[in-house]
Amino acid sequence: MDKVIVFSGGKGGVGKSTLAFNIAYELTKIQAQAVILISSDPSRSTEYLTGIPEKNMPGWFDYLMKKKHQVQYEEREIGLEDILFKTPYKMLYTIPCAEDPLNNDEIFFRGVIEKLIEFKEYVDSSKIGVVILDTPGSLVEAHYIYAKLFKTTLITTPSILDLEGGRQLLRLNKILPDDKKIKHTIVNKCISSQEIKKVEQALPDIEVIASISSLLDFELSSSEKKPISTYAPNSKGAKEIKAAAKAIYFLSKGEMEPEGSSRGRAKRGVLSQIYKRASRKIHSLSVR
Repeated sequence: MDKVIVFSGGKGGVGKSTLAFNIAYELTKIQAQAVILISSDPSRSTEYLTGIPEKNMPGWFDYLMKKKHQVQYEEREIGLEDILFKTPYKMLYTIPCAEDPLNNDEIFFRGVIEKLIEFKEYVDSSKIGVVILDTPGSLVEAHYIYAKLFKTTLITTPSILDLEGGRQLLRLNKILPDDKKIKHTIVNKCISSQEIKKVEQALPDIEVIASISSLLDFELSSSEKKPISTYAPNSKGAKEIKAAAKAIYFLSKGEMEPEGSSRGRAKRGVLSQIYKRASRKIHSLSVR
C-alpha cells in the first residue's frame, strides 16, 4: 500500500496542481476518509485553489527543515499539527508550501530525509486515506528523494516539450526499486485517441491510466476556486476526474495492474475495474 502519491511532470505547465486539487477532492468521496493535499511547489497554485492564505503560514518546507516557532512563550520545532490545515471541503486537508521556500535542491542537500520518513510512518499508521504531493514544475533534486520513498504518477500532455519532460523524469527508474518505479501516467489536455497513441509511443514503458480533455471546464472551475465536480457536476471534465481519482485510489491500494492492462479503457477515460466501496465510517483526524 502506498498512501502517498507524488504528482510530477518533469516540467511546468502540464496541469499538476489543478489535477492534484480536483483528484484530492474526489478521493474524499471515493473512500470517505481524510485526504491531504501537499504543496511543495513555490508557485503556490495549490494554496490558491484551496483558499489557504498565502502569507504568514508555516508549511511543508518549514517542517522538513525542522524550523522552530514560538508557542506560548516556548520555542519548539514545527510539527505536522502546525502545518496541516482544513480546507472548505469536508475531509480535505492541505499542507502549504512555505511562506519563503528555499530552492528544492538546497533543501534536500540539508539532510531532511528523516523528516520525510517520519511523515511516511505517520501517514501509514494513521486512518488517512491518500496523500497527494504536488511537486515543482522543473525536475529538481527533490524528485529523486520523493521517488525513492513514495509512488510517483507522471502528469503529462501530448505536447512534445511536455513528453520530453516526462522522459527526463522516467530516467529515475534506473535507480528506483521495482515497487517505486514510475509506471503510470495521467494525460492532461488530451482531446483525441490519436493523442493518447502519441503519448504511448513517446513513453512506451508506462501505462496511461486516465486522460483529461475538458480544458474549459477546468479553467472555469479553477477561476472560482472550486473542484470541477461541484462547479459542473454533470460535465465531461467531472466524469474524467472521477475516473482519474479512482485510478489513483487503486494505485494507492496496490491494486492497479502495473503492466499489460488494456489501454483502450484509458482512452475512453474510464477504468473498467469494479469500484470497491470503502467503509462509510468517518474517521476522525485531529488537525488545527
